[in-house]
Amino acid sequence: MLAHLSSVQIDYVVVLNTSRIWRSDIVKVLIQRELKKYGCDIKSIEQPFYSIHKKDPNDFLVNGLMELLDQYQRLEIALKLTKGRNKKAKEGGYAGGRVTFLAIRSKKVKRN
Repeated sequence: MLAHLSSVQIDYVVVLNTSRIWRSDIVKVLIQRELKKYGCDIKSIEQPFYSIHKKDPNDFLVNGLMELLDQYQRLEIALKLTKGRNKKAKEGGYAGGRVTFLAIRSKKVKRN
């Protein structure tokens, strides 16, 4: 997407939520810098008034709070998943998803 900004005029990037575009503050800054450079904006379905071009302090505060809540949710989910994996491992189960495919030889073969 960012590679096409220089060659194609894009007015908006439509997303469900801004947390789907970036997961960290560094990525957020880099993406917003590129979008601003080419005059592109973000339209979020769940945040209808979101814009990277607005200078209103109230909008900045609300957007920042929403991003903090998204980060909190991601950390909370990661903690729950970690607890579940640890519990399963302590009970003797395999806590890493599907068992990988491997081939086992039943007889020893002589090699010359």
